[in-house]
Amino acid sequence: AYVDVLKCKLKCEENLKPNVGGYFVEKFVATVYHYLQFAYYKLNDGRSAVPCVYSYFLFEPEDQVMKQNLQYYKAYSEQWGLQTDHFAPRREAFRHYNQTVAQKQMLTFAEMYLKMNDEDFLGPEEAALLAPESPDAEFEGIGDYEESFYAKWRQPRGKGDAGESES
Repeated sequence: AYVDVLKCKLKCEENLKPNVGGYFVEKFVATVYHYLQFAYYKLNDGRSAVPCVYSYFLFEPEDQVMKQNLQYYKAYSEQWGLQTDHFAPRREAFRHYNQTVAQKQMLTFAEMYLKMNDEDFLGPEEAALLAPESPDAEFEGIGDYEESFYAKWRQPRGKGDAGESES
């Protein structure tokens, strides 16, 4: 079941794509850092913008537009007052990236080396179809647990009636 949790966590961003203005946002986490970088740039806050560029690169390392943005910040780093420590991802982005990488590695390990039963891959309904006997086999036949219940229904005849039957 933990493997299912890992799969769910790793597909979370894909499965929970936000719909903004009628458009689904692909690569949501990376997009957040792209817009955050742009917002800081518009506020003339290069010291906050550059870490967003590096955060974006964690998720989309080959993006040409962001590479151009980075070249701009490097070219004008003196005017922006940038130091070498600004040229690194934000802490929360780095933590999220490392957690995602670790989860991918754990899932790969689990799929390769841990023995899984059919339910882990198929789900309980499909696995039951492949099972040699019914999962309810122990309850079938004489003495079925449902047969052990016996109720004698007594309908009350009127207001205040205790429901005793006529004999």
